Amino acid sequence: MICISPGLKSSDFAADILFLVDNSDFVTNEEFESQLDFIKSIARKMHISPEGTRVGMITYNFNPKLIVDFESYNTAEKLFSRLDELPKGLGSRRLDLAIDLARNVFANSRQNAAKVMVVFAKGRQLTDPSSRSLSEVIKPLVRLDVVTLAVGIGQDANIQQLTSI
Repeated sequence: MICISPGLKSSDFAADILFLVDNSDFVTNEEFESQLDFIKSIARKMHISPEGTRVGMITYNFNPKLIVDFESYNTAEKLFSRLDELPKGLGSRRLDLAIDLARNVFANSRQNAAKVMVVFAKGRQLTDPSSRSLSEVIKPLVRLDVVTLAVGIGQDANIQQLTSI
């Protein structure tokens, strides 16, 4: 959970928070909805605005997609409306591709904003000849000063993978 010190309001600072949501075959409908509910609960605590906190979201399976960009969903109402219409996806899990997409999103984010990436992951990324290690794909985000938080989903969360993020 993201905590804000007493007396400090989220409208007092600029932050770009990007959520990576596991939308693969391995996530149940209930687990998918739990991820979205978590995002909503965080968003309710933040002052979402073009100048304050901006929220983005990438869903990932075999083909990650930027579902919520920082510019278009600049109020909590717009964000919640978008989240409510999202369908549950299918396919294998390629977190490495989602992190690559996140790098592109953060490369174009605000200079003066804190950069936070929250990664939801149920289990290990499936091995594929073209997949890259998560510790390798996360390095460019470290250079961009992105703070990364990993959240395990359910009993199958892989601690080793989560700590590599």
